[in-house]
Amino acid sequence: MAMDNSNLKIWLEERYGFVGNISVELLRSYTNDVYLVKTSSDRFILKLYSPVWPSESEILWEIDLLNHLKRKGVRISAAINANDSKCVSTYFVNKENKFAVLFEYASGSKPKPPFDIALYYKFGQAAALLHEKSADFVSKYSRPTLDLNYLIDESTALVKDLISNDDFNFFKEFGSKLKVKINDYLKYGLDWGIVHGDLTLDNLHVGDDGSITFYDFDSSGQGWRGMELQGWAVLGEESRSKLEAFLKSYQEVRGVNKNDIDASPYLQAAQDMWLRRGMKALTDPKVLKAQIDQVKTWSQYFNDKL
Repeated sequence: MAMDNSNLKIWLEERYGFVGNISVELLRSYTNDVYLVKTSSDRFILKLYSPVWPSESEILWEIDLLNHLKRKGVRISAAINANDSKCVSTYFVNKENKFAVLFEYASGSKPKPPFDIALYYKFGQAAALLHEKSADFVSKYSRPTLDLNYLIDESTALVKDLISNDDFNFFKEFGSKLKVKINDYLKYGLDWGIVHGDLTLDNLHVGDDGSITFYDFDSSGQGWRGMELQGWAVLGEESRSKLEAFLKSYQEVRGVNKNDIDASPYLQAAQDMWLRRGMKALTDPKVLKAQIDQVKTWSQYFNDKL
């Protein structure tokens, strides 16, 4: 059911004290509903969360992380307090309450293809800074740990009744083999800490000066940093030079072990298996098929490596 934007505008006026003309545009309705809010003087991003995921505690954990990163000098899109000095609100729509958070509009704009080496060089530096500055982050709130159980085992259970037996058996077997491979890398140690959870060019803006601002930390949590070393790039020969630029600049900011780099494609594959309650893939067969197909692409690439 489409949202009545007039009611949403009134709600924004009441919650944030906006005055004058306000426009509200739906940008994306995927796991959550994301809106562009324009006032006479500024732009914001409003996110209405799925009633299934995340919980209020998980949202508050994310807000704590964003505030921590901002204090540390990492360019991010932070949450904005409402008139009651709280970042998390509720909005009643379609007969249900949804958690709502208003975010700053990330400075700059989304990069457009073709993506050049210089962009990946800046990306690597910014990613390393994010990892480095989050090392001492703590919060009284919690989020699920992005470990093998969460990424693979729970995803396998969720998908069981949504795909054919053949696809399920493939998904389950591939996940089991992938866990064995990642556990082999774990024997030699893998960098663990805060991860964005979806660190791609789709979740950043680039300023006129080349500065990078990250946003959309919905999937963030404690995980292996190797998940964010752009392991997907091994799937295409044309992406190798971009990967080299990313890793080179990343290592100029913080060190990274060869073991983490070598493990990154396998960690990326585990991340590509990831399903959680509230994700559109669990309700949209086309989205789920695309995800299963991506896992099959990884299976073909690894071939006898698992």
